[in-house]
Amino acid sequence: MVRKDEIREKILGLGADVCGFGGMERFTDAPTDFRPIDLYPDCKSVIAVGIALPKGLLRVEPRLLYGHFNEDVVHKVDEIVFSAEKSLRRNMMEYVYRFLRMVPMSIGKLKP
Repeated sequence: MVRKDEIREKILGLGADVCGFGGMERFTDAPTDFRPIDLYPDCKSVIAVGIALPKGLLRVEPRLLYGHFNEDVVHKVDEIVFSAEKSLRRNMMEYVYRFLRMVPMSIGKLKP
């Protein structure tokens, strides 16, 4: 069975800055349609992956520049998760895992 440290190592090795794991209890107070179980009822845990944006982008006007980098990073995260998924599937043929990539979303508003 693939362990969390193997998944984290693979994802960080592909260029992510952070990789974490969370159970469904973390989504107890989330609104309907914002919980993983609303899309995949059998979901037991979530893997969160992220790439840091330069802090200076929050201070730059217009925000168009921030939007450009944010959009670029969203695609990079998707590529990392897709590559990790393919690699991990090859290494766990005897197990049934379902990977569900979710659209990245920001919660709240960023403040410089």
